[in-house]
Amino acid sequence: NARLIEKRMINRVLYIGKASNLTSRIENSHLKRARTSTLRRTIAEFLNLDFLQVSGKRGLDSVNESTVSNWLNNNTYFQICETSTVKEAE
Repeated sequence: NARLIEKRMINRVLYIGKASNLTSRIENSHLKRARTSTLRRTIAEFLNLDFLQVSGKRGLDSVNESTVSNWLNNNTYFQICETSTVKEAE
């Protein structure tokens, strides 16, 4: 099932984010834990992983966090595009 999903997602945009420091957002959220990352929760959904309630948000146990991290490491890359204004970013 995960292989089929991966084939469908080749060369697709998975996430577009906006932050004052996107590099920091990627490093401190998307690469760490699902409860602070929509991207990680989306990947976890695609992989049919089980969620936990963590601090009022949906999160993952350490095994499933590792599964998402491995999937991201093997199947994605991040591209950062800086803009001069918020309006340009939108």
